[in-house]
Amino acid sequence: MANATREDKLGKHDRLMKRLDPDIVIYVDGSIRMKSKCGGGGIVTLDRRKRDKPRTLLTAQLHYGGGFMTSATSELATFIVGLLVAKQCYYSGIKVLLLCDCDYAVQGYNSWMDNWLEKDILYQKANFEYWEHIKVIKDSFVENSQVFIKHIHGHTDSKKLKSRGIVGNYIADLLANRGSDSKESKTIVDLGGAFKGSVAKETEEILHNIGIEFAWDKL
Repeated sequence: MANATREDKLGKHDRLMKRLDPDIVIYVDGSIRMKSKCGGGGIVTLDRRKRDKPRTLLTAQLHYGGGFMTSATSELATFIVGLLVAKQCYYSGIKVLLLCDCDYAVQGYNSWMDNWLEKDILYQKANFEYWEHIKVIKDSFVENSQVFIKHIHGHTDSKKLKSRGIVGNYIADLLANRGSDSKESKTIVDLGGAFKGSVAKETEEILHNIGIEFAWDKL
């Protein structure tokens, strides 16, 4: 879909939602500020278990410090946080769909990583310190589990049409950009503290292990 129209991009998202019919949808997006080398991430989690009354379950703005982030590592760091939220859903027996507009992260998770492992070259790949944590999380899901990781197109909003396009992705992108600039990570919505404790703790442990300056706010 190199020359996909806006309608094609929106249609892909709608078809995924209809075909997989998930209970929880997680949108993730990353951003980077080239001057400071600080990154940001946005997480939007939609609860669809009541199909007629979907609600936002978790919304988070993330900041990655340290002065060495890139566009790719900001996307991977946010992808890891999204996977941790997905893991929490998985352990609760909930069907979950994680949507990401970074093809590098999605392709790496769904196909490239298996090839790297088969050839024993994972540790020769760029950003392997991120991929090794992604592998650990992926290994926690049994084969044919109800966890789906799919690519969607970003930037489907249109000022001319006064449309946000894929709303979850649009908001995740806004949060990622704010995270890059604000030097603050915070949960904006977390109904009932559903994911806050374990996800926040695991996120801090993994990102600190990689070397990223990161601290989730204490609610």
